[in-house]
Amino acid sequence: VNGEKDVLVTVEVDGFSQKYEKTIKVNQLPQRFYIKPPVLSSGLNLDSQKNTQIKVTVTDLDTGNIIATETENVKIMSINDFILSNNEYGYTNFADVLAWVTPESDYIQELLRIAADNMEKYTGYHGIPGYQYVIDEDDTTITAYQVYAIQKAINDVGVRYVMSSYSIGEATNATQRVNRPDETLLSKSGICIETSVLMASALQAAGFNSMIVLTTNHCQVAVETWN
Repeated sequence: VNGEKDVLVTVEVDGFSQKYEKTIKVNQLPQRFYIKPPVLSSGLNLDSQKNTQIKVTVTDLDTGNIIATETENVKIMSINDFILSNNEYGYTNFADVLAWVTPESDYIQELLRIAADNMEKYTGYHGIPGYQYVIDEDDTTITAYQVYAIQKAINDVGVRYVMSSYSIGEATNATQRVNRPDETLLSKSGICIETSVLMASALQAAGFNSMIVLTTNHCQVAVETWN
């Protein structure tokens, strides 16, 4: 009361994170801290949901005494689970879908290589230049050629729309299973949200400013016509 104290905050999620430790100066006023323990560097399997615990401990640095400790049960979702509804807070953060956009993927780079071949057929220019004036067209047309070349490449590798029976339902607690772009390319199939994040990944890898558009029961991609 009416003073300050240095404490060590330790947070760990069993089987998911490394131990997080941070020294914090606390006083009589309420404070909020956002803590993100680093994910395990090895031995982590997110192919399915799992139940685990998050452990929080606060230690007095002057005496070494534990001031507070608490353990809470938590559920780790699988890497494919996109949460459409948050039962605890009653809102949906659609921005979470951006975690599925992976422009750095080797599979995406291979896809752009096919798109570059398509560009040569359409324009005579072999490459995906992004927002650069490399062909004798206006900026919007340059972008449109590349978007079409990428879409054609997705079609060329055999990706088709396939409605999945496990995509969404009450049994999944408003959780939709969404495959990552690599998985969509390997399986050559996907629902609208999966083909959308695939397209967005390719566009972003090519240097374009792309957006995920979520409408009622559907997902699409938009791209800025010029930078």
